[in-house]
Order: sequence, then structure tokens, then C-alpha cells
Amino acid sequence: MPVLIGAAIALAGTATASAEPSFTAVVAGTSHSCALERGGAAVCWGSDRFGQARAPAGAFTQLAAGASHTCGLTGSGAIVCWGAAAFGRTRAPEGRFSQVAAGGGHSCALTTAGALRCWGAGLPGEGRVRSGRYLRVAVGSDHGCALSRARRIVCWGAGPAVRARPPAGRFAQIAAGGDHTCALTATGALRCWGAPLAGTARARQGRYRTIAVGRDHACAASLAGRVRCWGSGAGLRAPGGAARDVGAGGAHSCAVTSTGSITCWGANGSGQAVAPGGRYSWIGAGSYHACAVRSGGAVVCWGENAAGQATPPAGRFTQVSGGEAHSCGLTVARTIDCWGSNRSRQTNAPGGTFTQVSAGGDHSCALQPGGPAECWGADRAGQSALPDENFTQVSAGAQHSCGVTPDGRVLCAGYDDYFQLDPPPGDFTQVAAGGVHTCGLTRAGAAVCWGGNGSGQATAPAGTFTQIAAGKIHSCALTPAGAARCWGYDDFGQARPPAGTFSQISLGAYESCGLTSAGGVRCWGDVPLFLPAVD
Repeated sequence: MPVLIGAAIALAGTATASAEPSFTAVVAGTSHSCALERGGAAVCWGSDRFGQARAPAGAFTQLAAGASHTCGLTGSGAIVCWGAAAFGRTRAPEGRFSQVAAGGGHSCALTTAGALRCWGAGLPGEGRVRSGRYLRVAVGSDHGCALSRARRIVCWGAGPAVRARPPAGRFAQIAAGGDHTCALTATGALRCWGAPLAGTARARQGRYRTIAVGRDHACAASLAGRVRCWGSGAGLRAPGGAARDVGAGGAHSCAVTSTGSITCWGANGSGQAVAPGGRYSWIGAGSYHACAVRSGGAVVCWGENAAGQATPPAGRFTQVSGGEAHSCGLTVARTIDCWGSNRSRQTNAPGGTFTQVSAGGDHSCALQPGGPAECWGADRAGQSALPDENFTQVSAGAQHSCGVTPDGRVLCAGYDDYFQLDPPPGDFTQVAAGGVHTCGLTRAGAAVCWGGNGSGQATAPAGTFTQIAAGKIHSCALTPAGAARCWGYDDFGQARPPAGTFSQISLGAYESCGLTSAGGVRCWGDVPLFLPAVD
């Protein structure tokens, strides 16, 4: 469960956000997106059900996003794919390649000699085009098209994009989506065929330098850099400003701006329209969503949003904390604002001023100036009834809450079937309430945990630590050097932290996240949520 620990809390993913990232390209799949940093690193966000948003380390020169898998071209010309492995779509061939394209259940690439190689679900007619030599290749749901060295288009597969036959003429670019394909001539003129897209006729009046085709829509950047989208779905309302590159996915779109940042719009059910990057001062992970405070005080959230937990209010904040399906933040005026599910009145924040806030399962707790704690929301197990004492820090878990008193005692309230309310003797400075376990940090820096230990989440390692966090069934802590140590349930890799230096750490249900010393975010585990957008 997300908990507020001393100085901080964090978020989720497998990507790293630098303080001032700069991107050169962006691609979009059905419910995920990926971008290429200027140095060649791949950053992905959005749905990660099949691992399609877990970009591997290394430098890439090009990325391609399919329905639920992603492929990248390395500097040496090798292809690496990740995500849904059904039909062999991630088993890229060996060799040296110049371009890669990812579709529904298949992928295709061009060798440095221009030969076509495809893998995954086979497409009808693929054999008849394999002997040609090509400049570009594009694949949609059930079809593929390639640009020959004579700059003519050939297509294969099934569906309207093949039955409609490609247009005659010479072309410079090609892009394929669901059941349709578009191409640009050398002068930027647009031609599209296959399943009709609303607004194509009007779009043809422009001239473009780059194009992307999604499931039911397409987007292109004009010669002046203005983005225009047409078709159907939520990914049509492109923002203003100049763009260098565009990507079109299931029902969302993304663009690389003229300054090298990423902007996305459209459907965001899996966080696919919340782009990477930025510098942050505070971060709070919920069960399947996360929120962060930007350096200017604005809160951004991403991930699961069924109850509005990832839709923060306007304003300036200093802290934010994520619960199961709600979030709470501490404003610069030291008042509390909560949003998301209110089924147990956990977002009905009390009035007054506070110094700290922590969102739990269906309840929340906050610390008043001077030390009194106030909790609200669900109280069926007594989790909102902390003792009438002064505290230096409080933490709200799944169905219990704990606080540290000025003299180092840990006092808890709520569900106690696993003895998570019963700390051992000790002089504590921090406490973290998790699922059915609790962890604390002693004044000497030792990590001590108690309560449910079915996955080893309450078996803390020896050592000295500066911060501690408790998730649903795993725990993590930071060493004085900023390294992360984790223990407990690890089926999703949430207890295997990457190397690096962190200033904060926070845990969700099955993910772990750290705020880097540079103000970026790095996450690991089962991550359905990814990094927030740059300003």
C-alpha cells in the first residue's frame, strides 16, 4: 500500500526520466507509447500488460510500436523486440537492418540491402513481395505495405487496405494503421487508402513532412510543423505548436515538440497519453496510479483513473500521496485536497492546516501542526481512529494506520489479524503501513518489520537506512548512499531495484518507484502506470 515516509514517496514504471529530457521520435501502439531520447535510450509508458512498455537498456536509432509489442533498431543494426510474444512477434530475425515496423500480430524489417523480412503471424501474399528491394516498410493490423526503390508502393495481407490497392505514383514516406494506409509524396502531398477515415479529403489539402496512422485515425505534421489529425476516436484534438514527429495509436496520439519534449492527447485509460520527462520534488504511488509534484508545484497523475484518482485539481502542492483509488495532496497553504473514489468519504478532507498527508486503502490520515493526527474515511476496522497523541509522522496502509510519537514509539490502529499493529520495542523515527504488515526505521537506521510475512515482506535485511516504504506484500528502504534495497513478494520484479541513487522511494501494489537525485523517476515491477509529462 502507498505510504508517506518521512521526507518522501514515489511512483511506477521501468523507465527513467531525466531532469531535462530531449526526444527525437515518438511512436504509439494500441494503449502504450514509446519515445526515443536524443542519446538513443527508449522510454515507454502506458499499458504494460504484456511488457510492451518495458523498454530494455541500450541505445536505439528507431522504434516501432505494435498493438501490444514494441521493437527497436540498435545502432549496430540489430532488432530487439519486447511485449506480447504470441505468434513469435518478438522473435526478431538476426542480421543488420535499416528499419523496423510493428503491427497487430506481426512485424517486418528491411535489411541494409533493402530485403524484406517479416515475423510473427503470417500474412497472405507475403511471399510474392519478399524478393523485392525496398526503401521503407509499414504494417497495420492485418496488412503490410512497402516502398520500392522505384518509390512505388506494394501491399500484401488482408483487409480494405489491400483490396483497395495502393495509389499509383512515386512516394517518399509510408505509414500503416488498422485497416488503412497513407503515404506522402516528395512534395508532402497526402494519399490514403483502405478503410475510409473521416476528414481525409480535407487533410489532403495540406502538405506534410511526417505522418503516422493509428487504429481509426491518422496524424501528420505539416511542413510548418502544425499537427493535423483526422478519422475517428479520442486522439484527434492535436494541441497547437510546432512538432518534429508524430505517433498515432489506438485512440491516442503523441508528438515531439520543436523543443524536444513529448505531448500526447486522446484516450488515457492506461496512461498512454501521459508522456515522459520532467523534474519533480515529490512523488506518491497508489495501488495502480501515481501522482507527482512538479518543481513548480503543479500535480500530475497517470495510470488507473476509473474513480478519478489520476485527475488532480489545479493548484500548487508540496506533497502528494496515492491510495487504493484516491489521492490526497498538501497545498502550499498547508490545506489538504483529495480526489478520486469517495465511497468511504476518504476524499472528504478536513479543514485546517497540516504538515503531512498519507492516503491508504479507503481512508486517509494527516498530521496537524504540533503533532495531532486526524484520519477520515473508512473506519470499519478502526483504521481512522489513531490514539489521541502527538506524532512526528503518520502512515495510512490498506486497513490500518500507524504513527511515530516524539519519544520514538509506534502506535497503530485498525485491522490486526496479522499483528501488524504490534511493533517490537524500539526507538523509531519512521513508520510505513503496508497491506497486512508494517515497517519502521529506528533512530540508529535499522529496518524493522512486523505483521504478515507470507512472502518475506516483514523480514527486513540488516544494514543502515534513511527511508523505508511498505507496499502490499513487499517492502523497500534507502541506504545512506541512496541505493534501494527491497524484500518480499517479487513475482513482478518489484523487489529487484535497479542501480542508481535515489532521494525518495514509494511502493504501490506490485510496483516500486524511486525519485532520483536528479529529480527524475525510475520504477520497476508490474507497472500499469508511467512517467508524467514535461512542462
